[in-house]
Amino acid sequence: MPPLNRGTSAYHSIHSLYWRDESGTLLSAEGSNSQAFSNLWPKLWEEICSKQSTWRQLQLPSGRQINTLPIRADILELNDIRSSFPPERQTEGLITQVAEVKHPNGLVLGMLTSRPKSLAGDDFGTWAEHFILLETQFQPFKQLSIHSTPEHRRISEQVADIFEKRLKNISKDDQWDFGGRGHFMNRVYGFVERHMPILLCLPAFPCKSPNPSKVGGTIPDLAEHIALDVLRTFVQEICKVYQPGATLWIISDGHVFSDCIGVDDTMVDTYDAKLIEIYKEKYPVEEGPVPFIQFKGLKDIFMSNQDAFSSFRESWVASMDIPHPVKTELTKPSELCRKLMLGVSGADRRFIRACIEEQEPHALQLYRGQTRFMLEDLAKVPSVEKLSTNQRKKVAAKVAQEMISRNQAYSNLVELLLPNYVRLSIHAHPNKGPKFAIRLLPKNLVRPIISLENRHEPVPAYKFQIPTPWHNSIIKIEGDELMYLARADVAKLAVNGSNFEGSWVTSPNGGYFGLKRKGTKQATEKDTSIAVVSPTQDVESQVEKSSDGNTWKILIPLRPLFSFTFFMRRVWRYIAMGS
Repeated sequence: MPPLNRGTSAYHSIHSLYWRDESGTLLSAEGSNSQAFSNLWPKLWEEICSKQSTWRQLQLPSGRQINTLPIRADILELNDIRSSFPPERQTEGLITQVAEVKHPNGLVLGMLTSRPKSLAGDDFGTWAEHFILLETQFQPFKQLSIHSTPEHRRISEQVADIFEKRLKNISKDDQWDFGGRGHFMNRVYGFVERHMPILLCLPAFPCKSPNPSKVGGTIPDLAEHIALDVLRTFVQEICKVYQPGATLWIISDGHVFSDCIGVDDTMVDTYDAKLIEIYKEKYPVEEGPVPFIQFKGLKDIFMSNQDAFSSFRESWVASMDIPHPVKTELTKPSELCRKLMLGVSGADRRFIRACIEEQEPHALQLYRGQTRFMLEDLAKVPSVEKLSTNQRKKVAAKVAQEMISRNQAYSNLVELLLPNYVRLSIHAHPNKGPKFAIRLLPKNLVRPIISLENRHEPVPAYKFQIPTPWHNSIIKIEGDELMYLARADVAKLAVNGSNFEGSWVTSPNGGYFGLKRKGTKQATEKDTSIAVVSPTQDVESQVEKSSDGNTWKILIPLRPLFSFTFFMRRVWRYIAMGS
């Protein structure tokens, strides 16, 4: 578990999620303590069998029921859960219980939890555990092994190859070839072995940065269009080698962070709706056996399951304090979902703060980096812009700490609810699993830059951590083959300078900055441009006239020098004909 990930939420109290059959055979276990859980299962099953008459039942609106059983047996392995708690909670006694729900296929999904005794009467904690049990999409998948069928292994390898070719982003300490690929294949194999659509998830596409120095507007633009195309192409490739298909779930994290970064909740809602609208307009017909891309956000996660939400009481979280370091307009549903997320899976804020103050290396590095980023991102937010330099730094530091807390809570939530999914991330990861880093903007199409003057050279800082579409803008320069991803200020500075002219361009495929060099020759003069082409093409086909009839393009072939004189004679003959 990451150094900062300590708390007493439902997430931190779970030993493991598990599947068993009616006879008590353990089929699968998932969670941070799943290995230890598998070892203690025989003792636990013995306790379950001996206490069958003491189960408590909770009837659900759908007719299903959750059965819970207190575990009072002295099982030494249960004490391992204490390492998930903050230091002040690690010496408390434990209240342990099993919660189970039977599924129509006759199998039983269960969860073993241990809470500190001081939290035994926490109604919200009980609801949170039931929510996880009802909402998790954990499946009893088999593991890839030497006994797996060659066909299933082959498909898993093909999907890993497609990911590596189409989407994977390398890290500076990349471990894809040292266990990561195997972890990826194992996740894929679980679906393949059952002939089910492969499911992947990507927490991303939150909202546009509130800093107009970075972006050209508040709605998805050309950068998002390209990213959606890249993701869809990746899933399409999987469907070509795997008949049941695949679905990539884009899980918007906009409401997780919006109140920290100066973006109103309604603006996030608008961005989400527009992103979905763009995708449906681009791809109105589904071509695969299942949808290639699906979307969901916090409200979909918490409020779409009547069984899970019907017993919830808002009074349980009414007094929960969520820091809002930056002034934004909040909506009641979004704020409630943030409370639920932090209550179900949040790390302890005091522990995070203590790690920073004690200069724990990981915490300090993360905190300082996040503070620098937020100081820049919040620069143009009205409530921050008017502050003094010192005040802005203090706000950025508060936001940084809260962002760390929110990010950990969201990551924990996804881990609980989508444990079998192939988890993708736009952040840098060593690619050893469970998360795999991706590149949303392909190298052969878009180059991240920090200035137009040096746009033809890759930026070393962007080799491993690719800037995101929602913190930057696309710049197109007339005559350049590549598009560029950069802060909006890069384009604005160029337009205000002596070399470029242009503006923000609205197009059906999303907005971008369209620039061209000042003093470019217009259609009143003939011009000649030179490009390198294949030596296999016919010479005459390499002299082209533009659509305006005034510009000639000479495509010089890669041929030995002795053919150059012959080539130039043909060129001048065509120019004379055009005159």
